[in-house]
Formats: sequence, C-alpha cells, structure tokens
Amino acid sequence: MKSLRNLINIPDGKLRRSWSQLFSIVFLRASGVLVQLVVNIFLARVFGPATIGIYQLYCSWMVTIADGGGLGLPVSTMRRVSQLRATGDKGSAKALVKSTLLLTASIFLVLLALGTFFLPWVTHMFYQGYGLPIYLQLALTGSLFFALFRILLENRKAEGRPKLAVTVESLGLPVLFLVGSLVYFLNTDSPDPMVVVSIHIVVLAITAVSFFLYWLRSGTSPKQSPVPAVAQKVFQPDGYNIWGGVVANVIIINLPFYLLPLIASADSIGIFAVSYRIVAVSTTLLVVLSAWFGPRIAAAHARQESNSVRRELKQARIISTLIYLPFLLICFFFGQHILAIFGEAFSGSKNLLLILAAGQLINAATGVPGLHLNMIGKSRLELVVALCTILIGIPLCLAGGLNFGMTGLAAGFTMTITIKNVGSLLVSESLISASVKKGSTDENIPLQLQTQ
Repeated sequence: MKSLRNLINIPDGKLRRSWSQLFSIVFLRASGVLVQLVVNIFLARVFGPATIGIYQLYCSWMVTIADGGGLGLPVSTMRRVSQLRATGDKGSAKALVKSTLLLTASIFLVLLALGTFFLPWVTHMFYQGYGLPIYLQLALTGSLFFALFRILLENRKAEGRPKLAVTVESLGLPVLFLVGSLVYFLNTDSPDPMVVVSIHIVVLAITAVSFFLYWLRSGTSPKQSPVPAVAQKVFQPDGYNIWGGVVANVIIINLPFYLLPLIASADSIGIFAVSYRIVAVSTTLLVVLSAWFGPRIAAAHARQESNSVRRELKQARIISTLIYLPFLLICFFFGQHILAIFGEAFSGSKNLLLILAAGQLINAATGVPGLHLNMIGKSRLELVVALCTILIGIPLCLAGGLNFGMTGLAAGFTMTITIKNVGSLLVSESLISASVKKGSTDENIPLQLQTQ
C-alpha cells in the first residue's frame, strides 16, 4: 500500500508540518469554543437572563450589519491576497489590503451616521417598549471594528498565518471580554446590560487597532513593489454573489433574534439565547469540515472528477452526522443539567434546546452542499436557495412565535434550517448527477476515506 506521503506527493517534512498546523487550528478553535461557553455561563449566572438576551441581540445585529456593509470584502480580499502572494507580489497584496480597509471604514462611518439619524424612528415604529434603539446603535458602532478586524484576520490567513488569526479571533477576544466583564461586575452593585455590551465594543476596538498596527509594522511595504491595475480592483467579478450568499446565510442563522423582541421580554430572549448558544457549539464541526473538504472538492472539480466530488460530499455527510449524534444524545439525556449550569432561570427550557438541536441535526446530516456550490463557482445558486429560505422562514418563525411563543418560534426556525440545507443538498446533488451523466460514467463509488 502506498504511503500517505507518496499518494499526495508531498515531502515528508512538509506533510508533518501540514498536519501539525491543521491539528493546531482545530485545537485553537475548540479551545475558543470552550472559552466562549465560559463567557456565556458567566454572563448568564452573574448578570442574569436579560443581560445575555440583550448581548445576543447586539451580537446578531452587529454581525448582520458587518456582513451586510462589508460587501463580501473579507472573503474576496483573502482570495486576492493569496493569489498575489503566490506570484511573489507582496507589495501589491499589502496595497490591496490598505485600499480595502479604507473603503470598509468609509462605508461603515456612513452607515453609523445614517443609523444615528434613522434608527430612533425605525425602532420606535417596530420595537416599542424594548429599549432597542441604544443596542442597535451600539451594534452599528461594533460592526465598524468587527468588519475591519475580519479583513485583517482573513489577510493574515492568506499570508500563511492562520494560527495567529485563529488565536486572536477564538481566544483573544473572548478572554479580554471575560476579563473586562469580571472587572465591571466587581466594581458595580447594579449591573447595566448596556455597559456589558459597551465593554465588548471597547475590547473589539482595542483588538482591531492593535492588530492593524501589528500588521502595518510587519511584512513588505507597498512601495517596494509596483501595483498593477488588476491588483487595485477591490471588488472581484463574483464578489457580489459571495456577498449576497454570506449576508443571506447570516440572516437565516440569526433569524430568531430579529423576531423575538416582537413576542418576548428581554429575560425570555436570554433563555432562548442560552439554548441557541449551546447548540451553536456544534457548528464548529462544520467549520472544521469546511476547511478540510472545501479545497478537496475544489481540486476534484478542477480535475473534472465528478465521482470524486460526490465521494467527498458523501463522506462529509457521514462524518458530520456521526460526530454530531453524541452531542444530540447528550442534549437529550442531560440537557436540563447542562442548562442548570447557566442558572435556575434556564433549567426549564430543555424543550427549546431539543427543538434547536434537531435543526442542527439536519444541518449535520446534509453535510456541506452550500460549500460545494461555492467551491465549483455556483455561488449564485446558493444565494437563490438562501433568499428563498428567508422568504419562507420569516413567516414560519413569526407565525410560530406569535401563536406558540418561544417554542413555536424555535420550531419555525428549525423548519427554516431544514428548508435551507435540504434545498442546497438537492441543488448540489442535481449538479453532481448531471456532471456524472455528462462524463458517461456509471461506476460504483466505494465509501472509503480518501488519503489524497
């Protein structure tokens, strides 16, 4: 049997470094998930359901605004920087990042100015009695630093420094936020949710500025290399499809928190948010799978090996399901005990946890069909599926919430996740079937893990 090194034609030392880096990144992400879980437990037990509810609303809106105003620039910048550095043109890569940061800062300053003027009127019309204007305003402020931080992170990954980026993102931010929240708690008798959110913005701003200054001092000066016209193009040809897909998927993921203020109090939103965040721990699985299967799918597609693409997708579905099932069983048998860790106020919401966990099971069982569509240049189809899901999911969640409260909204959200993932799976499978048929091959595809 051929060795792994011979199969993939990589020198032994380089292979070891590649595996070492992969496991390091997985370990860092897993550590970050645990730290974030500790942060959530701290917020819930120390500040109560209302604070973690408001914090979740802030996070949902901040990420939505950041991705909406970001125009897909983090993803397209990472790709373009990787291409430029591969040709040795590090100066052009740095100039491109500078232009992207300047454009992003300009966009979000305009959004912040418009939001300051219009948000009080909009929230008075649609969110009366929930005190949301200030938190939406804070989300706008946080989105400025978050968007800039994302571009710097993706640039570091493109420069071959993924461990640094993952460390800062997964460990640095939550640890600093935890420390800041702890200091605030020890120095106040009546905690204010607004201050907790403000602490997160300050930590985000400090991290983004520090990371930017570190980036400026490292690497190649843009004056050392001429900047061709193509490198100055911040927007890439398929950038808008990628942008639309990112925003649509962010809206789907955060859909409950756009609607919960219409049907629930801040305390109830916090109870929902804890179950939501527990289930979100398992989504780290798909992040790791995407990092592993994405390049393999793209490479197999480039070689026009349709059977190999189908094999990779099938393996992704099986692996993600097998890894997720233990998590689901833990939620089923010990869900109430897990919720009790966050405080007594959360221990009675096991039904919410199980409903949300069921939606994640569908996500795991379908594997990575959306990633497949993006990797083979069909991001527009993924965008169409996501937009159709939003049009169906909003009335589903709203009807469930208005008629059955948080349980109904959770059920509507689970159905929405199911529609999205099954829709992407059907489109993905139809493209694979057409590709295999076009290649005139009917060979059986053995189910075995690939080593190449």
